Amino acid sequence: MFKILEFSRAHFFIEPAPESDGLAVQPLQVLAHTYTERMKPAPAPVPSAFSSATRLAIVGDSIAYGRSDPSGGWAQYLAAAHISRDELNNRFYNLAIPGKTLAGLHKYTPAEVATRKVDTIIISAGINDLAGVDGSTPVTAEELLEHLKNLCNQLENGVGTVILLTPLWLDHIAARQQMGFNVVPAQVKKYRNLLVTWADETQHTVIDLYPVLENRPERLVDGVHPDPEGHRLIWESMIAAND
Repeated sequence: MFKILEFSRAHFFIEPAPESDGLAVQPLQVLAHTYTERMKPAPAPVPSAFSSATRLAIVGDSIAYGRSDPSGGWAQYLAAAHISRDELNNRFYNLAIPGKTLAGLHKYTPAEVATRKVDTIIISAGINDLAGVDGSTPVTAEELLEHLKNLCNQLENGVGTVILLTPLWLDHIAARQQMGFNVVPAQVKKYRNLLVTWADETQHTVIDLYPVLENRPERLVDGVHPDPEGHRLIWESMIAAND
């Protein structure tokens, strides 16, 4: 009979029970990774578009920030999944600012991603530009696409991969009544279509989120911002995209 004297990740040290005749304490070798891998939970699935990322960042507006979901929205799902794949090396930075326009992102984004040595960046913005918030004048879908192109040009000089997200469908009536948020639905859909076409022509990665909550106003707390279930649906759609 033996009893465990000491346990470490790599060894069990055992000693003989009293009835044994003076046997020396023997180390029983156990591969370190066998223990750690069995105890470690399996990494959460990550959208294939982000699978090669190490230092991952998001820039955008309040939807990317996770407003209306106390858990942090779809971005927090992504953060947890990304870090769980390699906690030692992977990093995640949510640089989204509620109320920001796509046109305004160029003022801080290049410096922020350079400081953090980001290798993959997600751009999730544009609805505020179409509505004319943050002190801006409403833009057309065509003008918004030009803002996106300019930001991509700035970032691609220092960031390896730029991933684009289309705008979500929104309930424009509820948005106007509850937030004073005035946006023309046709312009939102037009920008989505222009973005998808341009990304295809230029070989940029784009994830089309517009259909996820389309005609599902119950998943938008104010016509614009997804509720927690809406964010979960967005995340599931991102996992399925590009597979």
